[in-house]
Amino acid sequence: MAEQNEGANVPVVAVVVPQAKSVATLKAELMAAMQKNDTDAVLAIAQAIGKAEAIAVKAETDAKRAEAKAAFEATMAAIKGPIERIVKATQAAVKAERQALATAKVTGLSIGMTGLDGDDFVTNVKPSGPGVPTSAPRGSTGGGGRGRNVYVKDGIALSTRELLETPEAQAKYGDNALEPTGLTHRADDFAKANGYEKQKADANA
Repeated sequence: MAEQNEGANVPVVAVVVPQAKSVATLKAELMAAMQKNDTDAVLAIAQAIGKAEAIAVKAETDAKRAEAKAAFEATMAAIKGPIERIVKATQAAVKAERQALATAKVTGLSIGMTGLDGDDFVTNVKPSGPGVPTSAPRGSTGGGGRGRNVYVKDGIALSTRELLETPEAQAKYGDNALEPTGLTHRADDFAKANGYEKQKADANA
């Protein structure tokens, strides 16, 4: 039996993969075809240009999406640890006050924080549940009740007058704290400086 010669020369067939033409090259060919009045070539090249441009647009879009996805994933990876620690700390704090919240029939808390890029960031906690009124109660018409606006901080809503009756506001404005002229303006300024959120009375939940 004849042995096969493993070292025999095997013919190598070179496979040439045609390279896609650039849009600039196709446009140059289009101009040449138009100068020759070659209608068939003009139509064929125009179609090729359309396909090439669509491919280029898709490639650019895909690249931008990939870049945005990579940036998003990098950001989420960087803040994953801090967020997990914040969640654990928040859960521990709520558990410590759970009995008091249950007594008040508070079944949910919406916690928001703003201004984290500064030293005086604001934390706002809004309670919800069967024990929490859906709107601020209306006072009497004698001037001692709540006004149209309330100022909310740490889940507690104060009327304009109540806000300006706080020790901090009294210390800042003194005898002028409850002066009718400019009352709302003073309350707004004090609320902004001390982390209160201004809301309509019927929006406080």
